[in-house]
Amino acid sequence: MAQPIIKRLSLEEEYPDLSKHNNHMAKVLTVDMYKKLRSRMTSSGFTLDDVIQTGVDNPGHPFIMTVGCVAGDEESYEVFKELFDPIIEDRHGGYKPTDQHKTDINSENLKGGDDLDPNYVLSSRVRTGRSIRGFSLPPHCSRGERRAIEKMSIEALASLDGDLKGKYYALNTMTDQEQQQLIDDHFLFDKPVSPLLLASGMARDWPDARGIWHNDNKTFLVWINEEDHLRVISMQKGGNMKDVFQRFCTGLTKIEAIFKNKGSAFMWNQHLGYVLTCPSNLGTGLRAGVHIKLPNLSKNEKFGEILKRLRLQKRGTGGVDTAAVGGVFDISNADRLGFSEVELVQMVVDGVKLLVEMEKCLEKGESIDDLIPAQK
Repeated sequence: MAQPIIKRLSLEEEYPDLSKHNNHMAKVLTVDMYKKLRSRMTSSGFTLDDVIQTGVDNPGHPFIMTVGCVAGDEESYEVFKELFDPIIEDRHGGYKPTDQHKTDINSENLKGGDDLDPNYVLSSRVRTGRSIRGFSLPPHCSRGERRAIEKMSIEALASLDGDLKGKYYALNTMTDQEQQQLIDDHFLFDKPVSPLLLASGMARDWPDARGIWHNDNKTFLVWINEEDHLRVISMQKGGNMKDVFQRFCTGLTKIEAIFKNKGSAFMWNQHLGYVLTCPSNLGTGLRAGVHIKLPNLSKNEKFGEILKRLRLQKRGTGGVDTAAVGGVFDISNADRLGFSEVELVQMVVDGVKLLVEMEKCLEKGESIDDLIPAQK
């Protein structure tokens, strides 16, 4: 840990006003905790005020309970553990500081998933994030670090072959039209308008050293230097989640092996699993989801409770801040930490099959009461 920070002003003068805030950070950060942690700093120079800035600037979200803090480096989770541990426990369903995470990216362990009805399931996607050890995370990384991450990533991805062979497109060399088309096609991350990106410092120097790599079929994508160092995505039209997950596991395993061969491991530990910028993505960092038509079920008063019992969550197809259009939702796993990758994708596969079955019943005017899963 670096030398403690000397604070010129008093605790009372520096403590943020969180009286109107509704995020996990605001729930946890007391005056006493702020007093204890405010003079700490990680080896790379990340402070408590850096950790909480995004939650101070953004009081909350109308649809979901936001986290309200970020890590600036791998060390942040240890240096500021008194803040992070209760947030992680609250956000991840009681995951305790003594708990250990499990990882399983063997797609052979997934049961089914190749038969989700394409009349309802329009597309399938699995994504995760990865951080490269030895570099600060995006809220804190320097211009040079960001460029080094981009260079290493381009070199690693260039060695992929077969169905995974592809090309890198740098943001700062794209035309506005090319960039907007990729965003509209749900391939590319949006321009930095998100409060999380802006308040946390992740959008500094935009678009320098940011870009997207994708294979020739546009079914395997890697975002570079957005919210995480790498965001790895496997996707395709229709309901074959098994194919999507298999490509995801194969590509991710190859990328990790290439980085290791170059002497660069991904951030990972037994407790937190894969270490990422936002505490909400710790563990697997995995979000397996489908765009699914549920015009009848979504109008049912029990829809929210059904999703909760299946450990699933809903968004609009344009992302967390968007509403469903024409009864089409983005349905994905609610959990990240404490479950393996296979377990989370299995939850999505089994849950989506049940949602489709319910939708079909409602189309015929039949009751779905017997299909509603029991409370866990």
